[in-house]
Amino acid sequence: MAHLKRMSIKGQSSPETDVSSGVAHPHTTSSQRVVQRTSALPSALLRPDDIRAFQHTLGNRATRALVAPKPVSRTVLQRAYDGHIIDYNAIDLEKTQGEIHTGAKLLGTSLTKRVQKFHDAVKSGKPAKILTTLQKILKRLNEDSKKNLKKPKIIDLVVQEEARVAFFEKWKRITNEHIDHLSQDGEKAVVDFQETYGYKVSVKEEKKEKRNSSSEEDIKIIEKGESSKGNFDFNNIPWDDAKSAEVKDSGMGGAVILTFGSGHKVAVKGGGGIINNEVLGSRMAREVGLEAPETRLANSEENSSIPNLFKSLGATVKWGGPYLIVDFVPGIPITAVGDEKKPSKERIYALGYQMGRWYAFAVLNNDIDNFGDLTGGNVGVNTGNFFATKSNQVVGIDQHTVGGDLKKKAFTDIKEGSMSFAFTLGMGILKALGNPKGVDSEELGDIVMKGAQEQMKHMAEKLDSNKIKELCQGIEVNKLDEIMDRVETIADSYK
Repeated sequence: MAHLKRMSIKGQSSPETDVSSGVAHPHTTSSQRVVQRTSALPSALLRPDDIRAFQHTLGNRATRALVAPKPVSRTVLQRAYDGHIIDYNAIDLEKTQGEIHTGAKLLGTSLTKRVQKFHDAVKSGKPAKILTTLQKILKRLNEDSKKNLKKPKIIDLVVQEEARVAFFEKWKRITNEHIDHLSQDGEKAVVDFQETYGYKVSVKEEKKEKRNSSSEEDIKIIEKGESSKGNFDFNNIPWDDAKSAEVKDSGMGGAVILTFGSGHKVAVKGGGGIINNEVLGSRMAREVGLEAPETRLANSEENSSIPNLFKSLGATVKWGGPYLIVDFVPGIPITAVGDEKKPSKERIYALGYQMGRWYAFAVLNNDIDNFGDLTGGNVGVNTGNFFATKSNQVVGIDQHTVGGDLKKKAFTDIKEGSMSFAFTLGMGILKALGNPKGVDSEELGDIVMKGAQEQMKHMAEKLDSNKIKELCQGIEVNKLDEIMDRVETIADSYK
């Protein structure tokens, strides 16, 4: 299936609805937008990075409302739980990595247990029950934030304290926003929560959807290096042969999935100037040996005709060109690996090695949406962007290359083979793979680290400023100088 993920606010790693495949991820939907007063945001204190993050998620028009010189009373913003949902897996991972001990002696009162009860309440659809569980989560967070932490074993005291402050500040805010939304909107909020957490889809339907997304035929196609059934020229798409259009109204404006007579699919989405950086990310990934879909900008003729094509196929969208076109990507979501019947240790290790390579690439292209720990934001892997093949390759989508300085800590950890970093990354990858049984996260960490180190060295050999300029042919990339500076810093460090 073709996969384009929902774009979250940069720095988050929450998974999301796959906007091109139609596979509903249990953690995101397309309808979590709400009108809020801009006075709730400290607009005057927003940094350039914050503005760019809002531009990427909300679009330039909505962002201008945040920074306009004259007062703006209302604008469309995403609720925090749209991207930062209360996920006990994420909470457990952040606690473990930051060595934050929030457990309680009494059975059923730990933070994780209370989050699980919140999820059960959301399934039940009872507002009063949901509110009670949220209040108990907030109470546990308030109590634990005042306790002294045990001396850390892996990280140092300063890192632990920083992790503690970030952890409690983040989860208190998210919980309070859940409570506010429930108090204000009642039954509507319950529906929003159920859609956000994926409880509108039955377990049987979800398993069936996963099976359909990982058909043997799709996997064989990608193993052969083919992009579709039959002959299909991605650079000369036969638009008149489009038979159906499916609108995925999520992410940054959404996408339309077109199916052609041959059975081939492409995803078309809008995005303004920043889509150039996504094209560069896809080109860079393929240049350094990683599996990524072909991605290109629509030409002037396509930009003119695509709206009429959408209309003729009954697809109504709120956004226009310029358009980004992404090729068909078969495979299964990386999280579905844990659902396979006894996945072998060899398969897990091979996929872990590939994920290590993708982590190194994230350091290179600075996409803060794929691995949250690169930015100090939400910890974990954005599993909505990675898909496993039968031959144990990992296909990455939406590789949005951005400006900014090299994340030196992540780079140094990889180059020097930091053991604590390997363990942490291995644990994160293991969760991303669905926590398959019989695999030790520390052992997997060594393999993930090996993949990251070999990929980093390979990128240093393959890329320099001249190569980046060559890859930018035909596109105008934002922050190109900063991107090339990162590339040169990595290349120089291996000379």
